[in-house]
Amino acid sequence: MSAIRNKLIILLTTSLLLGSVAPSNAQQASPKVEFTTLEFPQPIAVIPNATATNLFAGTSEFLKTNGFSIIKADKRDCTLEAHKTLTGGYEGYDSVLVWLERAVDDPATIKIQLLFGRFIKIYGKSQLGRVVLSKQEEESLCQPWKTGLVEMLTNTRG
Repeated sequence: MSAIRNKLIILLTTSLLLGSVAPSNAQQASPKVEFTTLEFPQPIAVIPNATATNLFAGTSEFLKTNGFSIIKADKRDCTLEAHKTLTGGYEGYDSVLVWLERAVDDPATIKIQLLFGRFIKIYGKSQLGRVVLSKQEEESLCQPWKTGLVEMLTNTRG
């Protein structure tokens, strides 16, 4: 009996001194993952025979008249960032990035690209957090103004 007891004491002491026998990452929390692939953004409009400066100016003006404030605008690179303050229950803003690209095979054709994000205040954090939205949620948030933007762009030419 005492031999078994001595072996148990030795085993317990050894495991306490050496630590856990499990791998070191066994107790780490798994990072948040999503099961989507990376995709190139699809243009919201493709405008043949267009002038980039007119499309850029029209886009900027359209966003302003729809409640967005232009945060950054680079006429040379045809990129802009605009924010719209949220109303209702959250403190934060909707953010839109818009950029114009020339089609490689037809330089007179311009593709308009757009990315959207919603950012809200997370209490206890110094920066705003980006809300994860499904494609359907994003579309329902953007649809009221995005449809008008596409119409304006397709009617803007040289």
